[in-house]
Amino acid sequence: QSSVVVSGVNDAPGVTTTSGTAAYTEDAPPVVIDAGLSVSDVDSSTLASALVAITTNFVQGEDTLGFVNDGATMGNIAALYDDESGELALTSAGATATLLQWQAALRAVTYANGSGDPDEATRTVSFTVNDGEFDSPVGTRDVEVISVNDVPSFTKGADETVDEDSGAHTVAGWATAISSGDPDEDGQSVSFEITGNDLPGLFSVGPAIDADGQLTYTLADNQFGTATISVVIKDDGGTDDGGDDTSDAQTFTITVDPVADTPSVTNATADEDNQTTSGLVVSRNAADGAEVGFVKITDITNGRLYLNDGTTEVSDGDFIAFADASAGLKFTPDADFHGEGTFDVQASLIDSDEGLGGAV
Repeated sequence: QSSVVVSGVNDAPGVTTTSGTAAYTEDAPPVVIDAGLSVSDVDSSTLASALVAITTNFVQGEDTLGFVNDGATMGNIAALYDDESGELALTSAGATATLLQWQAALRAVTYANGSGDPDEATRTVSFTVNDGEFDSPVGTRDVEVISVNDVPSFTKGADETVDEDSGAHTVAGWATAISSGDPDEDGQSVSFEITGNDLPGLFSVGPAIDADGQLTYTLADNQFGTATISVVIKDDGGTDDGGDDTSDAQTFTITVDPVADTPSVTNATADEDNQTTSGLVVSRNAADGAEVGFVKITDITNGRLYLNDGTTEVSDGDFIAFADASAGLKFTPDADFHGEGTFDVQASLIDSDEGLGGAV
């Protein structure tokens, strides 16, 4: 009887990638390349190593392959990425990692792109496993790289403080560092949009900012207060594939300080050597309100001026409370004088020259 001895030989392992294409979008987190990949080896339950490489359209400085061992399903597999070649080398010390552990590890390999203006050529990524003697046939999967519109940006200027009734205002270069996004988007057009104004009545023409960052606005007559303005910058790059054409809102304030307008004073008459008994009532300008709390008295001629009690004298340069002025003042002419006595009244926000406004 004859016999035939058949000697076993080592068969190469296998790696099978799935059909279809992975997609990576600019500025997104790393994307798994092939979550359905499988590995096999007909004569071994373990593998020694694997190589994942970007074999088509690799861009050094942009492309990255990544791997993180989850500590549970991937055995002792470790990885090292070479950013000059685009290769990710995975190894198992002692070749102890099982087929299932290798499968889990290779399914976790990711692609990312660190450029703000990525090359959109499709990357081909190859997978090869090794049993310590033979490499498997190469399996591949493509990764589509999608560039998107980057958000525009700017640096806002200082808050504004102006006087009531000061009309139109122009602030050149109020917004600076105006950018449509990454440098590759310099050809895009940008525009500013006012998205909020909590005191629109402060303006006859509301705030606006042109593409060069110039701020303009025109105040409404006889209005004061503080408006909080919100503004965004937009570009014309669109929002396809998750792009962003509008910045976050930034806020600034426009404060309009009140200015005292010209008051009015009623006339009075008196006989020679007698104090007036009526008139000389000071009234606020119709445009003013309680913010005008004082008046300043100057240039008293041909007599003396008193509060309404007739005895409290008011001297040149004195500030008196508006309540006292509106009660009516008293004028005592100089002895034996007949003719016209005068004095000037100037409205003020406070009891000092810093608050002075119109005079009569």
